[in-house]
Amino acid sequence: MVEEEGTVVEVRGNCALIKISRSPACEKCRSRQFCISTDETEMLIEAKNLIDAKEGDRVLITIGPATAIKAGFMFYLLPLAGFIIGVLIGQMYISPLTPGYSPDLVSAASGAILLVLTFIGIRIYGIFIYSKKDYRPSIERII
Repeated sequence: MVEEEGTVVEVRGNCALIKISRSPACEKCRSRQFCISTDETEMLIEAKNLIDAKEGDRVLITIGPATAIKAGFMFYLLPLAGFIIGVLIGQMYISPLTPGYSPDLVSAASGAILLVLTFIGIRIYGIFIYSKKDYRPSIERII
């Protein structure tokens, strides 16, 4: 579970906008699509406010381990699988249809195309799950 401390800047219904200090872990965070960068040292994150925190409260934010595991699978394993499948499809099915081109070039190009399509699919799925509150970080407690 990832935990960060921050200060509530604004309350929006059952969500809160929280200012946190940017850390090196931010670059590897799976839920960074919920963050808004303000500058090099600070950022804003939208989190579920189930404990009714108010503006100015210092809070602890958590990101569940299941969310981190699912995001890791989505951002690392799916694109790799898409690339490998694209290379195999290019080698087995597309190369025989294009005899004038190098089979390695055709399979690399089909792998790259499927990799890009995988990233586009992940982005579309990310937009879809953004509306679901289950994947958002949540305020654990007021410090």
